[in-house]
Amino acid sequence: MSQSIDRIFNLHGPESEVFRIIIDIIDRIFMDLNNRAEFSADMLRAYCSKASTLRNYDQKMVEATIELVTSILTEDTQIIPLLISKLSDYRDRVLAATMLGWLGSKAHAAIPTLVGHASGQGPATEAAKQAILRIGQAAWAITAALDDSIVAGDDGAFRELYSLALRGEYTTTPGFFRIVAAAAHSKSAHIREAAADAIGQMDSVRKEHYMTLLNQLKVDPDSNVRRSALEASRW
Repeated sequence: MSQSIDRIFNLHGPESEVFRIIIDIIDRIFMDLNNRAEFSADMLRAYCSKASTLRNYDQKMVEATIELVTSILTEDTQIIPLLISKLSDYRDRVLAATMLGWLGSKAHAAIPTLVGHASGQGPATEAAKQAILRIGQAAWAITAALDDSIVAGDDGAFRELYSLALRGEYTTTPGFFRIVAAAAHSKSAHIREAAADAIGQMDSVRKEHYMTLLNQLKVDPDSNVRRSALEASRW
């Protein structure tokens, strides 16, 4: 299995081009299935058979590349630690995160590491977020990372994680009000401003539950926090 992983991370030339097309096809599968379906080798083959772009390449090479992808992604959980280890490699982490997302709920063990990458602003940030959304059941890890970002005064991480929570519809989970309240009471003006911006991104129904915090932020000592709170108050 490790040999197959190493091979897929070191494809070159036309094989690499075919693999990139397959990545796009798999993304399309998840999009068609609302981003929450487990990867299916049969689905991949069905979609690939209709992909006109793959007909421009040697068909034996195309079939071998499809077989390589399906052989890896239909393996048992042995592949998951190998892909998690690839997340530590700057060159490989985007692809590793992408492939972990293909595995769906089977890759749940990767959630903490993926959340760490999703809270940054590197090239793997979006791939990590997409993987987390596809794996699912990540509220606990996102909540813990939000807590850490507040303690550290890292508003960049807070904003990235909050956007992920919104996309995953985790902001309605029990205890999320506590997160925003903690941010609104932070000693860091940057975190308080991020809290105001977070409330501003909520729909009008959800925002009603945060009006006490928002009113507090409107009279914050920091002008940027006050401005963000006023912006958030607009319905």
